[in-house]
Amino acid sequence: MLAGACVPVLLLAVGWQSTLLAVALANLLCIAVVMPLRARLDADVGLPNFVQPLRLVLRAPRLRRLALVPLLFCAIQLSLTTYLVAYLHAELGHGLMAAGFALSVAQACGAGGRIVWGRVADE
Repeated sequence: MLAGACVPVLLLAVGWQSTLLAVALANLLCIAVVMPLRARLDADVGLPNFVQPLRLVLRAPRLRRLALVPLLFCAIQLSLTTYLVAYLHAELGHGLMAAGFALSVAQACGAGGRIVWGRVADE
């Protein structure tokens, strides 16, 4: 969401080279923040812990069908985030800042939607 809101503004303000550097530095900052947590979070990661849920889904026909639905939603979201800014800018004539903001709104709604639908599914 932040990239969709910040990158177009940075592009217009400082150019693509400096924007690329800023995005790279932001990624390195995220790595530096998350690395101390890695050992604790990855403690239970391993092949048995990865394969067991897959076996469960593959054995149950209803779970297999149910598992395909999120795959379709992921494909739709990937298509939206891949082409939204280019379509809004190139085809509809919106500015880069407006197109980037639209991407941010779409991603925020997607994140909020996951929370809401997860809550609905739990009830």
